[in-house]
Amino acid sequence: MNVEEISAEVVDAAYHVHRDLGPGLLESVCEAVLAKVLEQRGLCVKRQVSVSFTYQGITFDEGFRIDLLVNDSFVLELKSVEKLERVHYKQLLTYLRLTENSLGLLINFGASTFKEGVHRVVNNHTDFASSREQRRSLADLECPGFVFGFYDFYLIIDVVARIADGGSWNGGGFSVAVEIGVVAVESIADVFQ
Repeated sequence: MNVEEISAEVVDAAYHVHRDLGPGLLESVCEAVLAKVLEQRGLCVKRQVSVSFTYQGITFDEGFRIDLLVNDSFVLELKSVEKLERVHYKQLLTYLRLTENSLGLLINFGASTFKEGVHRVVNNHTDFASSREQRRSLADLECPGFVFGFYDFYLIIDVVARIADGGSWNGGGFSVAVEIGVVAVESIADVFQ
């Protein structure tokens, strides 16, 4: 299972947890429940994974703890706060960089709705081919007034990241933190404004 397929499973599971239990539970409760739900779906889930890293020749054994590590390749950072701050996105992006993982989710179970609380963060992620079947082709991005929904936003970020990385659609990955949402554009040029 690749990271895009893991992401789809995690989003679906987290949505159901948020819907069924409601917002405002303690982060530790959300972590325990989501971990169990993901395990029931056949995913390998590790909680509070201590990650070591080396800086200037010095190894730090307990540099940080990942809330949930799914299939050893997908990082989940969970929060249960009234409002996410920029530092929360930076925290997940740092975790992705230090573990050399390409994709993770920041999920705030304190948000009123799941849509408000789920945020995708990427780090040099290039394998978008398997992302949601609901995605439209690049030609559809040129369609005036086209409204991009929850999963279509993944494709927009792919386009932006690849063009921003050397101006090439076929370029490599790009480190970027993004917020999932609904976006309306007149053309692909509007994505850059």
